[in-house]
Amino acid sequence: MNTSITVWRSGAVGDFVLTLPALAALKEFGRDTPIRVVAQPAPSALFAADAFIDSNSNSLAALYAPDPIPHTLFDESSLLLVYGKAEGPLFEKARIYLGDRALFWDPAPPNNSKSHITDHLLKPLEKLIDLSRVDRRPVIEVQPSELAEARALHPIPTILVHPGSSSPTKSWPLERFIQWAQQLSEEGIDIGFICGPVEKERGMKLPGDLLCFSPPDLRMLASILAQAQLFVGNDSGPGHIAAAVGTATLSLFGPTDPTLWAPRRETSRVLVAPMRDLNELSVERAVEETMHILASTH
Repeated sequence: MNTSITVWRSGAVGDFVLTLPALAALKEFGRDTPIRVVAQPAPSALFAADAFIDSNSNSLAALYAPDPIPHTLFDESSLLLVYGKAEGPLFEKARIYLGDRALFWDPAPPNNSKSHITDHLLKPLEKLIDLSRVDRRPVIEVQPSELAEARALHPIPTILVHPGSSSPTKSWPLERFIQWAQQLSEEGIDIGFICGPVEKERGMKLPGDLLCFSPPDLRMLASILAQAQLFVGNDSGPGHIAAAVGTATLSLFGPTDPTLWAPRRETSRVLVAPMRDLNELSVERAVEETMHILASTH
């Protein structure tokens, strides 16, 4: 292929979604230069890149070998942005073959940072792009045909909830999500649970009267979320997808800092657990906040 702007972004779904403002800024900056993304296959579908490389591909293995052998990745990159630490064979080779056209940026925010993570992920571009004009909200565009396909699978409920996360300490107990859903159902509010691969792997079980959605991929998940009135969940990837498609969100936060990690959208709200412990968050408090948001989003 011709030379492209290559962005290497490993990590989970939420990490990728939070990088979308940087990817969109580079696409605008590059204009006619193709954008190529190195990432996990599932989240990469959320951005309209011109080319994609699976970050686990064997074709990239040589980049980690301690030798100076060149690689086509460098030949095909007019600019390389790697969200990773500036160390190791990949960094050393990139600087040899690309020099200042290789940018490495640690995706982890500095200790005690109070800037939103999207600001941190945009920072390596500040010498290339006028960031004052950049939309710092992650945005995922879904097509009318995708929305129609999602509706054809099942009617979209008023509220979609994802009870999982990457860590038990970031997750409100499942039994409380169930109690919360049952109380709202008694008020005539439709609730649908998102049951992804992780939830299935962990053997999540729901009462038979609660609806469970299992989207086949993240494009379908985004299309379903885009048509709900509200998304409720922990600090996890689906919440960022929901906000990025414009759906109102309520994110339950425990030990992580919502100043850094909350979904970035005007219609996004957070509920921080007492003592930053989600075991201390009551069902009644979550129901109250949910009802308040529903009333404000009519």
